[in-house]
Amino acid sequence: VVESRRGIDALDDILSVKEVDFVFVAPTDLSSDVGLHGQIRHPDVVDMIDEAGRAIRAAGVSSGMLALTGDDYVFWRNRGFEVMAGVATNMFIDGATSLLHAARAHEITAARDA
Repeated sequence: VVESRRGIDALDDILSVKEVDFVFVAPTDLSSDVGLHGQIRHPDVVDMIDEAGRAIRAAGVSSGMLALTGDDYVFWRNRGFEVMAGVATNMFIDGATSLLHAARAHEITAARDA
């Protein structure tokens, strides 16, 4: 797991270990480490992650990234990351929020039409 500027700087050494076949880049930790807490799409953070992704792929190693939303999934897949990890809490909250919005909209419409 690469989660800091130090990890980015050590990536060539990490990738030189022949047993390494997967590297996960932790964008929330990385953004915090560089003083941009939680700003995983900040241009400076994205540039570091893109650079890491290119190095990982050039070494023939699988790359992983965090996808907190569907947009994140598409964003990082389009940048070449192969394995996406989600956070169960986010998935639960997003699913519950979607359900509650749909139920509320339905009930408001049903009450209005009654």
